[in-house]
Amino acid sequence: QPGTRLEDAFVRFMQALFEKAGLVFVNPDDARLKRATAPLFQREIDDPTTLSEPVRARSEKLDERFHAQVHVRPTNLFLLTDDGREPLDYDDSDGAFRLRGAERTFSENELLAMLDDAPERFSPNVVARPLMQDALLPTAAYVAGPGEVSYHAQLGPAYDWAEVPQPLVHPRASATLVEGKVRKVLDKFDLALSDLAEGAEPVFERIVQEGLGDDVEAAFGEASTQLHQIVNGLKKQAEAVDGSLAPSVEATRSALAGELDALKGRVVQAEKRNQDEVRAQLDKAAVNLFPGGEMQERALNVLYFLNKYDFDLLDRLAEELRPDATEHQMVEL
Repeated sequence: QPGTRLEDAFVRFMQALFEKAGLVFVNPDDARLKRATAPLFQREIDDPTTLSEPVRARSEKLDERFHAQVHVRPTNLFLLTDDGREPLDYDDSDGAFRLRGAERTFSENELLAMLDDAPERFSPNVVARPLMQDALLPTAAYVAGPGEVSYHAQLGPAYDWAEVPQPLVHPRASATLVEGKVRKVLDKFDLALSDLAEGAEPVFERIVQEGLGDDVEAAFGEASTQLHQIVNGLKKQAEAVDGSLAPSVEATRSALAGELDALKGRVVQAEKRNQDEVRAQLDKAAVNLFPGGEMQERALNVLYFLNKYDFDLLDRLAEELRPDATEHQMVEL
């Protein structure tokens, strides 16, 4: 509706989606909540290194064998200014805080005074956000995507710093929704979901080769063998007359082999044209299952499916998805 803030519209939409689930939505920018987490903000301002350095050390250790998901900053706070939400950086050379990319600086006392007067002007970054969240709402388990699982491995020292229990991290369910028309393509060509992970072309090439059959491949293989046998015989005769003709014979061999390969390529292209409908079917299935080459769950908004299958789809997903499954799931629509 006109005049509605984006965040309010988003909450209303989510409430409509999950009205049966009893979810409670919390606005982290509420001034009352910010005041409740002000003690953690204050500790970060008092001595930023006590949070950032242990997390940095853990991240460097992880980087020795894995990939640290989060790049650790000197300070883990943002400040809301007239120009928007801007990151604060701590400079241990002079003990000042700076707005990143700007000349504006703040002393520790200035920031503490601002925090006391208007805590809603401060917000946490990716390292501090889970701490603030779990300090406000004690969390038994955090259902995380792949990236979140990775960065939670860096945050053990941060939870120790905040004196907040780190929740159990539970990987979220991973699934692909398979529409009926896509299922028909998979069944027709006896394909698994993973077969289309690299796109339709590798599968199409395989189907074209199968369409040509063993006879065509065998015929060109036999022709190549006979070609080399014939040229070998000609080479002996030519060299008997003049040994300097050997390079000319090899050039002829190369040219004839090239022509044979080109002919085989034209046969393959003709079969591909014969299979245009197959290519179109595979392309549509691949685009549906792996849009833009990405997993469907990372690329498609749920609104596409809700618009097509109505909100009842959410009930079906709640029934069919297995939250504890470790393997990727497929839901037939």
